[in-house]
Amino acid sequence: MENDNRGSVPKIHEVDNLIAYYNRDGRKWWVEEGENKSSFETVELMVAAYPNLEAVRSIRQNMIRREVERKEPAPPVKELVHSGKKKIEAIEECYYCSGSGMAGFMPCDNCDGKGSVKISNWLS
Repeated sequence: MENDNRGSVPKIHEVDNLIAYYNRDGRKWWVEEGENKSSFETVELMVAAYPNLEAVRSIRQNMIRREVERKEPAPPVKELVHSGKKKIEAIEECYYCSGSGMAGFMPCDNCDGKGSVKISNWLS
């Protein structure tokens, strides 16, 4: 692995004779096996090519997180029309408490402890 000082140093995962890491600069996963170097667009493609990398806890957690993100439905968007203008409304995760409903040890002031906020905007 080469460090060209353009960004953060990636965390290196070693299993058997494989070295795997995620390069944020190129947004790719890399696997080095001796002199051979392979790149992958996603962690799923990397694990499909090298199944023993799934034994690494952080790689497995990354795959689980991505699977959960794909399964979560998009928030519903409601459209209202009033005097020629359209209003869109959506329920989003609270940006202040990240959806937990707690800001420190207190209920979040932004969402009143609900973890979500209603966002609306009028479009002309």
